Amino acid sequence: MSGIAPLVAQRNFKLQSPDGKLSVSIQVGKQITYSVIHEKDLVLSPSPVAMELGMDQRLGWAQPSRELILQL
Repeated sequence: MSGIAPLVAQRNFKLQSPDGKLSVSIQVGKQITYSVIHEKDLVLSPSPVAMELGMDQRLGWAQPSRELILQL
């Protein structure tokens, strides 16, 4: 199967404030991204996020960028 990328199922989640004006969309697949909408205005465009769980386990990015490591 060399040369064929594995299929990654994408899951979408939506959180909404009680008054419905603010919503956060989270997309989980090969990468984890989130976006924020206030009423109908996009406040934060889809942005990647990742978590390092330790023991070389990461959710989000396969490898953190060197720049990210230096900032931590």
